[in-house]
Amino acid sequence: MTAEFLKKFAISPQQLWMKGTPWGGGHTRETDPVLQGWRLKARSLELCIIGRKANGGGVRGCASVMTLTDRFDVAIYDDLTPKELEDKFKAGERVQGDEYFQVDDCSGWALKVIDKLRELHQSQ
Repeated sequence: MTAEFLKKFAISPQQLWMKGTPWGGGHTRETDPVLQGWRLKARSLELCIIGRKANGGGVRGCASVMTLTDRFDVAIYDDLTPKELEDKFKAGERVQGDEYFQVDDCSGWALKVIDKLRELHQSQ
């Protein structure tokens, strides 16, 4: 009974990352990141990947996000798809990011990551 009771209170990594409403609120069809193809995939309680999903594994330009106390460390990978980055992490590879920054843990924090990814791809 105890194990079954504890399962009810277990939280998956995906639920934990989505708890703080990374996309914020008040979106229209035109501004909703999920409708634009953006995804957040939790790898663990401490690490997630943000990128755009497309046929064949994703669109180049993604980010990994690690939790700190009240901020997130973000690494941008300009030439990798989310699938390629995840495969490298699974293989235990150390992947050097192209750019690093931090964002506050507040509603809509992932929009800052998306803005940075868009900015990098517009300048190319």
